[in-house]
Amino acid sequence: MINLYACGRAEDILDALPHRIFVPQIAAGELGKGTEEARHELAFLQGLISGARLDILELSEAGFDMYARLVAGPRSLGDGEAATLAIALDQRLLPVIDERKARSRLTEIAPSASAATTVDLLLHDHVQNEMGRDACADAVWSALQGANMSVRLEQRDSILALIGHERATKCRSLPGYKRMCQAIESARRQGAAS
Repeated sequence: MINLYACGRAEDILDALPHRIFVPQIAAGELGKGTEEARHELAFLQGLISGARLDILELSEAGFDMYARLVAGPRSLGDGEAATLAIALDQRLLPVIDERKARSRLTEIAPSASAATTVDLLLHDHVQNEMGRDACADAVWSALQGANMSVRLEQRDSILALIGHERATKCRSLPGYKRMCQAIESARRQGAAS
């Protein structure tokens, strides 16, 4: 939710997606605690719920058992990530998980299960068609800057093509950031020399 909040276009993105989005009650309960920014995030979430753009789901008994296993032990997940995975696996839904550790745990406990990321939502064809390329580029840029949105290596080239080289050189959260910047600078020099 933090990445959607940071992109500044969550309503448009959620409206364009062909599927319903859910947030576990436990994850929703984490928002609004502590900082002023957290209170803004809670208000944001409440606006999405009241606008019927996403649903809040509770853990079933089986989901709660899985949740309890995911928050315990040395490779424990945070409450929000654990609840998201537990509900998704219990109800056979596709989780949207950005955190690498949570994605790794999903692979361990359900090797055939898949997950999406916020980047997948932003690059979704329906979102691109509805919002337009420039608006999507601005939303991605905002999420990269405002939330250090995680980008998987296999997504980097698509993000680079969307936001452009200039913006990409300012995004330390992109995989292979230093090498990518060196390659962009090298290509610039070669272009200037010709």
